[in-house]
Amino acid sequence: MSRSKKYYSFLFWDYPEIESLAKTKTLKDFRRYLESIKKSNPLLFNLILRRLIERGSLTEGVQLFRVRDIEDGLKRLHLWDKIPEMRLYAWQDTITFLKHLKKSEKIKSDQN
Repeated sequence: MSRSKKYYSFLFWDYPEIESLAKTKTLKDFRRYLESIKKSNPLLFNLILRRLIERGSLTEGVQLFRVRDIEDGLKRLHLWDKIPEMRLYAWQDTITFLKHLKKSEKIKSDQN
């Protein structure tokens, strides 16, 4: 199976414009697109973030969104009504781990 397969594009089957963008843009370009709509079109940004948290993979989620955006989304998007509790815990644990990792990397770079 190809590593370049973008499973997250299938999450937007009911939004053809987003699905098309997700399929045609590279991961890096799609991430740039998400950053560009964060302020210009927050409703669309939140829709994409919510869908990815609800049904996407953790790996693709952290590749596409900043950790603080995911953390903020988990707090304010009222996800508990549609997501199994274990999935929310997985996202929360991933965010905690990534923040800890970033903090430990900063400490290492400060020591050098």
